[in-house]
Amino acid sequence: MIHLRPLLAAFAAACLAGCTSYQLGSTLDKNVRTVHIPTFGNKTTEAFLETETTRATRQEIQKDGSLSLVDDVNTADSILEVVILSYDLTPLSYERENRTRANEYRINMVASVVLRKASDRSILVNLPAVRGDTTFSFAGDLVTARRQALPTVAADLARDIVAGITESWQ
Repeated sequence: MIHLRPLLAAFAAACLAGCTSYQLGSTLDKNVRTVHIPTFGNKTTEAFLETETTRATRQEIQKDGSLSLVDDVNTADSILEVVILSYDLTPLSYERENRTRANEYRINMVASVVLRKASDRSILVNLPAVRGDTTFSFAGDLVTARRQALPTVAADLARDIVAGITESWQ
């Protein structure tokens, strides 16, 4: 009779051995514990992106817990500078009866992200193109539908910003 326990243990050890050289770590300097987040820049023609994405990123920083959010730049260890570079709206599907009228869209935002050390303004993290996106359906007013989808795309961008400045695979 074959003993399965030693075979299973050997199989598990072999499978896990491939993962031993990887670990999730932090990109942050050990002396960086607080962050100041000024209102983001907006190089697009779309209004209010900077307000919503700044709010969403502040919330994500608080949820993540790797850094403490501070309002006073003079007490911060780091400063997060973000500029929204693009905002694209792409139709995904069209009405069956009217092939010229889209009923589902994708919003894609791209932002540049720089985390600086507050004391000397040196760059801690530089991410030239962080993306956030969402899809939405609508029936009626496209302007209102876009406005309602903005918090979702801002939250997606915020998650990628915070992950980009706080996490790294080593």
